[in-house]
Amino acid sequence: MEKINRTPNRLIHATSPYLLQHAYNPVDWFVWGEEALEKAKNEDKLLIVSIGYSACHWCHVMERESFENEEVAFLMNRYFISIKVDREERPDLDHLYMNAAMIVSQRGGWPLNAIALPDGKPVFAGTYFRKEQWMHILNHFARLYKESKEDLIEIAHRISKGIYQYDEAIIRRESEHSFHSEDYKNAVEKTLQQIDFWEGGINKSPKFPMPVIFKFLLQAAFLNNDVEAKKAVTVTLNRMYQGGIFDQIGGGFARYSTDEHWLVPHFEKMLYDNAQLISLYSEAWAFLKNPLYKNCIHQTIAFVERELKCNTGGYFSALDADSEGEEGRFYVWTYHEIEALLEKDAPWFCAYYGVEPYGNWEGKNILHVRAENDIGFANEWGFTPEEFIHKKEHCLNILLKARENRVKPSLDNKILTSWNGLLLRGYADAARYLKDEKYTRLTISLAEFLDKHAIYETKVRRRLHETEFYPGYLDDYSALSEGFLATYWLTGNEYWLLRSQEIVSWALNDFFDPETGYFFFTPEYAEKLPNRLKELSDNVIPASNSIMAHLLFDLGCYWGKSEWIRLAKKMLQQIFHGASKQWPYHANWAMLLGKFTYISVEVVISGRNAQEAFLSFASQYRPLVLPGLVTNAQSNIPSFKNRFTDSHDVAFYICQGEQCSLPIYTIEEALMQINTLLKNASE
Repeated sequence: MEKINRTPNRLIHATSPYLLQHAYNPVDWFVWGEEALEKAKNEDKLLIVSIGYSACHWCHVMERESFENEEVAFLMNRYFISIKVDREERPDLDHLYMNAAMIVSQRGGWPLNAIALPDGKPVFAGTYFRKEQWMHILNHFARLYKESKEDLIEIAHRISKGIYQYDEAIIRRESEHSFHSEDYKNAVEKTLQQIDFWEGGINKSPKFPMPVIFKFLLQAAFLNNDVEAKKAVTVTLNRMYQGGIFDQIGGGFARYSTDEHWLVPHFEKMLYDNAQLISLYSEAWAFLKNPLYKNCIHQTIAFVERELKCNTGGYFSALDADSEGEEGRFYVWTYHEIEALLEKDAPWFCAYYGVEPYGNWEGKNILHVRAENDIGFANEWGFTPEEFIHKKEHCLNILLKARENRVKPSLDNKILTSWNGLLLRGYADAARYLKDEKYTRLTISLAEFLDKHAIYETKVRRRLHETEFYPGYLDDYSALSEGFLATYWLTGNEYWLLRSQEIVSWALNDFFDPETGYFFFTPEYAEKLPNRLKELSDNVIPASNSIMAHLLFDLGCYWGKSEWIRLAKKMLQQIFHGASKQWPYHANWAMLLGKFTYISVEVVISGRNAQEAFLSFASQYRPLVLPGLVTNAQSNIPSFKNRFTDSHDVAFYICQGEQCSLPIYTIEEALMQINTLLKNASE
């Protein structure tokens, strides 16, 4: 076997941090595109499509074991055309080959490694493979393609057919299901059956935060006064914030916990997790008023601002799990390190944060709150509550400064529209519910940045890069529109409501499938892949179709577009049967079910003190209530027509469906009427 020269491969010219990590592999990597596909066809070779992301620990492991190994690279270069894909840049490819992996091996995850025909149709897909396994797979498919090509073509045909069915099997065409309160309560009950009421989260490990599930249960706790739903939310949010999945020193959440106790995280930190968790904890604070949640919001936003903010605007994607080649090295501590730094404060600090002399994970310590109650712990150690808060903050600052001297995990500096849209929603919710002017300024700054840089004419970009146009996917459109709508709920500025509506209109033009009534993930002008798929099930991030359905409903109410509301209803009707079999993974659809079951209420506020009243009203947790602000008679929003008044300090116009009340002149009376309407709708 010839010696492979370690010179840069084609990935040296990529802009993706993940692709650049592989730029010195001996594998002759291509980026996905015409060059690679044409070469595969001309040389009649199978494709290897290897997908991951820069913060992925097991991606790094497979790189070290296989892609940096010359023996493996020789096989890949001789018999295959190898393509590296950043899943965050190309979620369409990730979706396609992840579905293939689920069909072939019933297992998803990253790294995702697929083998495909020269036209991209997969014949095999799986996740992480050890070197010996990977070499066996390479030899097997190289031989099979040479000796039994027709068999592989037939396998690719069956997998492609299965991918289409896998993606749309949940849809039941022409469903006319009528929604009742029992449907909603059943969705809540089915979700609660899968909750771990002792540790929080879904009752299995590894544990992912899954913010949308607990947003749904928070909605149910409010609408139905559901004690079990409230308990599920409270236990989960408390345990996550006190666990090792939350960075007790620097703030922010890791991607998931490898155990059922939230102790040992998979240490990468993703923008999308923290964005959604800021929103969830903000809503929970507004409803439950637990001071832990306010602290969590402050600490998480501080982390995002310190570690992920770009100085030109926008926010980066992720921090790696590894540093110095070791997972979690940046975040863990020995007992003696803490003892040396904190001196006389070390004993109580170690007791509070579960720090053990021999470590609580692989000989090191992951900080987590072990004390059951702060006041009780303070009393036990002879501190007043105020002294304890001060001492704890002082010690955490010492450790944070010491940690800054360590080698930091690498930063993925992609600025993605979809994830920034999620953060915009999170910041808007934090500003709105905490009534925090600093967070309001952050929200408006991010909204203006995205408005300027994420939109090109009537198209939304995927990645915000100075020299290249990355066309957006449905998640970019849906998250950006939702972020702008949340900015409207915070500020009452009609511009953001208009922008939100425009983006949905563009998506209807470029993504909508009239045959099914759903949206494709890719626009009609995008590169044609073997399958054009739809994102329907909610996961760590809600499905782009479920977000679009909410937007169609909410914006349909504001803009008087009954056809949008009917479309949202049709989307829910067709997915209802399939979703009802697994509600936790359709939790955003379940929240939409709440809107149709209980009938949302639109509240338009006008008058001399309308702005102040709007901000006060919007700061209260009221799911299913759409707030509107009218400050002049020339409003462009159809449902605000003839609502302007300057003859009263404040006037509330309350509508449910086609029925509207006479104006109400106090917030107390308005809230009483809203509560009555929601209660009557549920009966």
